[in-house]
Amino acid sequence: MLRKLWAAQLLVAALAFTPGLQAQEFPGKPVRIVVPFAPGGVSDILGRVLAEKLAVIWKQPVIIENRPGAGGALGAEVVAKSSPDGHTLLIADASVVTTNPFLYPTAPKDFAAIINLARFGQILIAPAASPLRSVADVIALDKESSARLNVASSGNGTSNHLVLEKFKLASKTRMLHVPYKGAGQAIADVAGGQIDLMFTSAPLAQPLIASGRIKAFAVTSATRMPGFAQVPTIAESGFPGFEWFSVQGMFAPPGTPAAVLKKINLDVAAVIHQSEVRERWEKLGLESVDNTPEEFSSWISAESAANKALIQSADIKVE
Repeated sequence: MLRKLWAAQLLVAALAFTPGLQAQEFPGKPVRIVVPFAPGGVSDILGRVLAEKLAVIWKQPVIIENRPGAGGALGAEVVAKSSPDGHTLLIADASVVTTNPFLYPTAPKDFAAIINLARFGQILIAPAASPLRSVADVIALDKESSARLNVASSGNGTSNHLVLEKFKLASKTRMLHVPYKGAGQAIADVAGGQIDLMFTSAPLAQPLIASGRIKAFAVTSATRMPGFAQVPTIAESGFPGFEWFSVQGMFAPPGTPAAVLKKINLDVAAVIHQSEVRERWEKLGLESVDNTPEEFSSWISAESAANKALIQSADIKVE
């Protein structure tokens, strides 16, 4: 009798870890999506669109939780320490995974990649009243003035920080990096004139440009961006070959079953392919990227190596 009971328990345990059953059972409760930045940034915007659509597909509440701080490392740590069952996810700038481990000693290093949500070039902006009108103006003022231009970012190690450091290396300028806990307050201070410059995304820049509070004079993409045809690339502005894209991704805690990752990947891809969502992405200046967990994981490995090299070259340190 005991032997039969023991055999039955083993069967139950085996079924519990059967990948197909795990995927079928997900989600079995509300899903939490952690955005490791303050509300108002690109990760937050994407997260809220996806949460609304995924709640319909999954028939479960999908809750956005903002956990800003340390360039996204604080929110990422929450996800890394969560149960690896797919019910706690991370939506963030990929720099949280590809850069933070080289800047913050305690930053989580391992995540399960799910999908690349979108990518976009950064836009170099300044207050509307700024005398700066071009990349050449920035370089000239940086070299002529005893004061250093201050440049905001959404946090140490984030994409708009790294592109700044890459530009400083290319242009041999001395600009001062000013990290914030999110892009929203950073760009508000640019519009208010407290900050000289910022590399930022089209979704955040567009309304402030339209209202005349900021101006754009360079983009980091290889070609001019839709909606910003009048704004030259940095490559056109005297730095041939200069290119930078920010990537937004979705991640899960390490150890999340492959079947669960695949289900989430397919459901998120279905949302991204909805015409309404695709059109919204395009209006925000985002390029949809649909890939498998394996493809995204491979990209993360390559990007991590490149970012590590940039951090070493620029001697980036976090105090």
